[in-house]
Amino acid sequence: MERQAGVADEKFPDDQMLDEDFIRGASIFEPSARERAKRPGPLTRLRAARAARRRRREMVRQWRSPEYRTGPKQVLTGLLVVVVAVGVLVALMWLRPPAGGRSTSDAAPEANANPNSNPYAPPPEAPFRGSPAEKYADNAAGIRLPQARAAAGFTATEVRHRLEMTKGVLGSMHLEREVWGGARPKLLFDLTDPKSPGLLAKMRRAFDRPSEKNNPLHYAVRFDPQRAKVHGPVVKVHGTTTYRAVRAGQLRVHVDYLFVYAVRPAAGGDLARVVVRRTMDVDFYDPERFQVTFGKLVVTSTDSSAAGAECGWDEGWLRPYFGSPASGPQATGAPVDPYDMSRKAVEEEGCAEATRV
Repeated sequence: MERQAGVADEKFPDDQMLDEDFIRGASIFEPSARERAKRPGPLTRLRAARAARRRRREMVRQWRSPEYRTGPKQVLTGLLVVVVAVGVLVALMWLRPPAGGRSTSDAAPEANANPNSNPYAPPPEAPFRGSPAEKYADNAAGIRLPQARAAAGFTATEVRHRLEMTKGVLGSMHLEREVWGGARPKLLFDLTDPKSPGLLAKMRRAFDRPSEKNNPLHYAVRFDPQRAKVHGPVVKVHGTTTYRAVRAGQLRVHVDYLFVYAVRPAAGGDLARVVVRRTMDVDFYDPERFQVTFGKLVVTSTDSSAAGAECGWDEGWLRPYFGSPASGPQATGAPVDPYDMSRKAVEEEGCAEATRV
């Protein structure tokens, strides 16, 4: 880095420090050939030595004179001011972050860098660095259950068991690698009450014949394996689980969670993050009061949204945004922070821009 190149080390020739009168008085003129052939006499040599001593004394006197040195001092002072100004300017240029609030370490690559490289992509060794997800728990450890108490005619032990069932179903929908690649979330299908045939039929259609109406993303997180794969063994999870009595014999468990995935292109390349918000209500019924199957559940509602993925129907796959121009619907409405769980999970149909991922 050349902050002051050629300034601090610049030197000035001596003749810039001598005025015209001194140069004229100190000059020695070349004698003629005849004069050079004659050997000077003792008196001439004495006078020449005295004159030389006077010239040296005069040179020293003028150099020490304050008036004589005013000019050079001003020049040097001015140069020092310039050096300081240049140093301050260069320091400010290095300390000021670029537009967008990113540090200089995140600056865009030079023109000859790989045009397909994203300078802001998460590093593979720390894919959640710099996001709120960095502090979230890993995988199923992030699905935390509240203390179980008796409710809706269920004992505390029965409530605890049903909370754990809900946690297992939620994990199968979001944390299983086979499901990410297109498989059904087995635990969800296994625990759904067969006496709710309409719900089971709808779920089967969503996975067997995906459509915009019967979208498998209502029940699972899926990435087209031909386009994207989840990077590493960790998904960051954060949210809440609550429960309440709807009526005697009917217990409702409500979950509201964020699942943050680090993903990469199937063919290799820079990482990206996808933030999925899932809210879901799961009901449990007392088989002595209702026509249900003991130990089964019913999903009564489910909503999800995804940030860091392209908008629009894509045959039931999440399409992560890897920095290339997105296709499909353009963002509409006010931007949203996908990590802000104080807002509604799905406020309206459409495509909103995420403020961060």
